[in-house]
Parts: sequence; C-alpha cells; structure tokens
Amino acid sequence: MRAQHGSRDGADLRSPDAVGRFVSGDAATVQAVRRLVLDILRSHSSELKPYWDDLVSEVSAQAWRRAASDGDAIRDLEGLVARIAHARVIDLHRTRSRWRLEVDDQHLATVVDRDLGPYECLRRTEASDRVAALIAAVDDRTREMWRLLYFEGLKYREAAARLGLPEGTLKRLVHESLRAAAKRFSGT
Repeated sequence: MRAQHGSRDGADLRSPDAVGRFVSGDAATVQAVRRLVLDILRSHSSELKPYWDDLVSEVSAQAWRRAASDGDAIRDLEGLVARIAHARVIDLHRTRSRWRLEVDDQHLATVVDRDLGPYECLRRTEASDRVAALIAAVDDRTREMWRLLYFEGLKYREAAARLGLPEGTLKRLVHESLRAAAKRFSGT
C-alpha cells in the first residue's frame, strides 16, 4: 500500500477534493505536492541533484496546469504528480544518454505534458548551435556529401555519381569526416 503524501499536514493527495485544493492554491496541498516530487527525485535521480529545486517547480507547474484543465477527470492527484515526475526524470535521463536529437511526434503525444521544460529546450538549443557551427566549419565538399546522403537521402552510389567519385572513395571520405566531426563535436 502506498503511503499518502501530505497526510501529516492534513493535505492528503489521494482524497477526492485534493485536486480542487491544489488548483485553488491551498498551501498545505501545494507543499505536499512539492514534497512528493522531491521524494521522487531523491529516490530516482541523485545525479540531477543540482536541478532538483527547478524540477520540483517545473513538475508542480505541469501538474497544476493538468489539474486546472482536467480537474474533474483526475481522481488521484498523488498518482498524477508521480507520473509527471517520473516522466520528466526518465526524459532527462534519456536525453542525457543520447548524442542525437530525436523528435518523434507519436512519442510526444503519449507524454503527460508536451512542454519540454526549460532544461530540455536549452539543451536542444545548445546542441543545435553546436551542430550548426560544426557544419559551418567543414569544407564545401564534406558539406555537399552530407547534404546528399543525409538530407536528400540518396544512396552512396547515387551520391558518388553526382559528385563524380567512386562509391568506395565516397564511403571512406564520409566515414573520415564523421569521425573527425565526432571528435570536434565532443571537444576532444
């Protein structure tokens, strides 16, 4: 059986009127929500500790927006807050472990709140700036190879024919350019 968060302050998050109290700004309920989010962060994401305060505020705001828009449909405020907090933690861990930016609209549609939050938006902006600088730093031939293969989606033999190169040479040049770009991108 789950412990009921906030019951020591009289703000039981599983009670039927918890959503209404939260939306109206009841201090004990808001504090119980914040405490629940912090408990989840403590137990699941110690490496994100420098961001805990901001994450508590972000998750609380997302929960409030959801409660304000879908208040009657929400039966368990504690469960809602826990799902939002877990989703944010999982998303942050996933994005920290990837080097590629992958946006999948179907995946975003399943997330509790599509708002990426300030950290994810900042991370994506920084990555986009770094990639743009990297693409600008390579020579014209490399940029043309990448454009043909990765943006136009040509096969190696088609791109090689357009560039007037043997297919094997194109593959070698692409491999070398990607390895050099990865070193430059990682800063090593």
